[in-house]
Amino acid sequence: MSYSRLSSGDSLPLYNRGSSGSRSNSSESSSALGTVSPIINARDSIDLAYYEFSSKRRKHGSSNNWANLILHAPKSVVVAGLLTIFVTSYLLSLQAGDLVYINEHLGTIGAELLVSVVSLTVTTVMLYAGRMRSNTRRGTLLVIMCISVILYWYDHGERFEHHGFYNILVFLLIFVPLNMAIALFYVLWCKIENFIVYFFISLAIGGIAASASLVHYRRVFDQGTLGVFQYTPGECQWTGRNIPFIDLLPAGTQNFWAGSMYCRPERQRIKASVDGDGVLRVACESKDKDVFVDVLPETRQWPLKDKDMWSGFNHLILEQVVRLPYSSSRPFVLNETTQAVVVRCGSSSTIVTRVSPPLAKLLVYVPPSDSDTRPSSSPTFSPESARFNVSGAPKMQLGRPNVIYLMLDAVSHRQFYRRLPKSAQVLKTLHRPGSHRLFELYRYHSVGFSTDNNTKAAYTGEIYPSQPNPLPIWAYYRDRGYVTARIEASCDDWAKKYIGSKFDSQEYSVGNRSLDYELSSPFCLPEYFPNVGNAYEGHEGTGEVLRTLDDSLALFLESMRDSGELDDTVLIIGADHGLHMGLNFAFLQSGRIEHKNPFFAMSVPEWLHEFSEKYQTEHGSEKMSPFVANEQRLVTPFETHHTFRVLADWPEFETDSWKRSLFATQNAGRTCEEAGIGANFCMCKIPATQ
Repeated sequence: MSYSRLSSGDSLPLYNRGSSGSRSNSSESSSALGTVSPIINARDSIDLAYYEFSSKRRKHGSSNNWANLILHAPKSVVVAGLLTIFVTSYLLSLQAGDLVYINEHLGTIGAELLVSVVSLTVTTVMLYAGRMRSNTRRGTLLVIMCISVILYWYDHGERFEHHGFYNILVFLLIFVPLNMAIALFYVLWCKIENFIVYFFISLAIGGIAASASLVHYRRVFDQGTLGVFQYTPGECQWTGRNIPFIDLLPAGTQNFWAGSMYCRPERQRIKASVDGDGVLRVACESKDKDVFVDVLPETRQWPLKDKDMWSGFNHLILEQVVRLPYSSSRPFVLNETTQAVVVRCGSSSTIVTRVSPPLAKLLVYVPPSDSDTRPSSSPTFSPESARFNVSGAPKMQLGRPNVIYLMLDAVSHRQFYRRLPKSAQVLKTLHRPGSHRLFELYRYHSVGFSTDNNTKAAYTGEIYPSQPNPLPIWAYYRDRGYVTARIEASCDDWAKKYIGSKFDSQEYSVGNRSLDYELSSPFCLPEYFPNVGNAYEGHEGTGEVLRTLDDSLALFLESMRDSGELDDTVLIIGADHGLHMGLNFAFLQSGRIEHKNPFFAMSVPEWLHEFSEKYQTEHGSEKMSPFVANEQRLVTPFETHHTFRVLADWPEFETDSWKRSLFATQNAGRTCEEAGIGANFCMCKIPATQ
């Protein structure tokens, strides 16, 4: 029997499938097929192909009863079976547990989600490409909608224990584009003559283009601001086949429904400022509108029990917001402890922040004796302990450098350059030998799955604090005379969330003990932080929202460069880990590498750069520049912690902390075990030991 696909304008012949009872009659019916008047539509071509295939199997005597059973099963039964697979596999993908469990079973969860997508896609294709009654089709679609609503209602959580929202997101990211592609393929197949030929030609060209692009993106994966990841013999390499398929997707593909990720600059309809005397002045474009000022609470002195995000930290802040009317006829003086206000005029609003009280009025801080972190106050302190004072070094600046740490949550080395191109370009300009120098860590490796372990390693030097009432690194700075400030842009409190359980009393205020200034309230307002849920620029499944940060970050870096502040400031831009959700992480080895390779760049003043190199030459076992060497060495947040410790003690430091900091050359050929990275978490291994 000969058969060729018809164009959309053709039709198929009518024949009687069941009238002949013998093989000869079947043959005659088949041979006469081309002479019968065509009255069947082109969309039935799939059924004809199915009939031809099944009739051939009858002629040759099929021995596979299961195959025959499936081929001859009613379509409603097949659809019911597919929907059962869809529901079962999706429910299995909702398996939940703690962080370790999710990390160990992420591949299984991803596979189960993929099975659910495929089964529902096959069901959809059968509904529209197969010959099914319209009532059956409508009924099936109604059943699918009801199942979807029930599954959403069953689990739409955003935590490890209930992660249904993320499952839905990943499911739609695969299901919608896949079905759109299938629908487009079917329409073109029906409309275009010889479409299959064109399709395979296009597929070949697309494959060549994709392969060339992957070669390019694989090279780009290793690149940095001023250098590149070097495949140095004896140094660890990223494990597995690193093929960055995710880079083939155009920017915005994974959340195309959200529109542009670049915000247009708005014309400011309110001008508001606070002078040195604390007087707020407001000019509103709409003269007939009443102006109100929302005075936001100061949270620095709040105890740990009031700063639990999951217990309503944001709601507590909203409850303490005081709204006051503003009038230009009389001065509006802010309380000295007020750090931020929101000025509202009609539908417009603006946030005004300040540093208050001013530094000139800030009292000298005296740390309490029971928690003083200074070496001389430690019970184990020995005057003979190994310390170095830079005052004897020639041409050495004895002043203390400013220290700024900008932590980007869930941003890998590659993701920084993928989603923040403007900031990456400005970052290059921070390297100005003679004034300040920039270096980057290409083998910077996280020590835990999430923010928890990585920030505890950086801020306390331990993943599991060994002492009660542990204090974060900013307490060390305050005890040594630094003015400390912390801005928390996630309506959260780090100390409460990650070390709060280690304190004897939840009435204790870590902020009051360790900080001079704290700014959290503005980021808990509903405009920024919803009453339910959360949104961080880098910490979301599609990896696209991070682009909204690009303009602001680039502007900040430019202002630091042009102001001259970097001549006496150590600026660190670092992440705790890479993205641990979304398609890239769930399905690709490159995504798992990115998760364990967070971004890290550091700008140091020229005088500190010179001293570090000289000290390494005179006291280090390896004479290589620490900045050049460490760019290609395996380093972790533990080295970041000791870098903080050295800067806090300046101009005197413990030599042990110096050796473990980024100012000293770390050992070549370092293994994960030596760096404090768990064996099951290690992603950078020396090739001979992989």
